[in-house]
Amino acid sequence: MKIENAPKLEDLLAYEKAAGKHAAWVYFSKDWFVDRHFPTIAATWIRAHGWRSVESALHAGEVLPGSG
Repeated sequence: MKIENAPKLEDLLAYEKAAGKHAAWVYFSKDWFVDRHFPTIAATWIRAHGWRSVESALHAGEVLPGSG
């Protein structure tokens, strides 16, 4: 399984610690041909730690880096 299909909070936190900065973007994909279950676990920890999807930011009227 590719890492983008199985993101883990501890991996992202380790990256942020090593970089000394917060992640600006959290990306993962879902291979819908494997199964049709929504990736609730990944979506939950991403949202719980303050990261949001592009769609929710745009819906809120936020200007995203590189979009203006």
